[in-house]
Amino acid sequence: MPLHDFFPCLRFEIPESVRQALSRLRYNSMFYGVAVFRKDNAGHNFALNIPQPGVIFHRVSKLNFLGEDSPEESGFLFEVTFRADSRVAAYSKEELAGRILDGFETMDLAKREDFIDIDIRRVKYAYVIYDLTHRRNTDAVLGHLRSAGIPCCGRFAEFEYVNMDNVIERAMKLAASLNQEWTADE
Repeated sequence: MPLHDFFPCLRFEIPESVRQALSRLRYNSMFYGVAVFRKDNAGHNFALNIPQPGVIFHRVSKLNFLGEDSPEESGFLFEVTFRADSRVAAYSKEELAGRILDGFETMDLAKREDFIDIDIRRVKYAYVIYDLTHRRNTDAVLGHLRSAGIPCCGRFAEFEYVNMDNVIERAMKLAASLNQEWTADE
């Protein structure tokens, strides 16, 4: 559970210094979804990172890349990273869809005339932001939880940029540690 959502659930006193540290932990949110076209110009590429000013998405992945040689449709997973206080955060789905389609045309990945459909989802917690106080704030928050006997595991529970494989590995280690601790108490 993300730390920002977990702390309001706690039923014990939280020191102000820990509350302040939590409030300084920053993150980015993300819109993601699938855009489908009748055809595309992405070539034989699975994923493309887009560091292009004026293009709203930062990455697209061709979903049928590993499938048929000549599919009748092309589906792309797109990702749009933003901060909660940004202009992008306030876009309606229609505005966002328009900007995404503009990006496909700007990058010459697909044309609007070949557009079939789009589905857009929003994720509040997508990427941990590492600023100059990240380590100190994270240590303060997690240290307080550990002192209360609450272990944390996962990207936004540990406030570390870890991928799924790292989370699974950490969860297995935590489970083994807790199991050993609990069986030692018996």
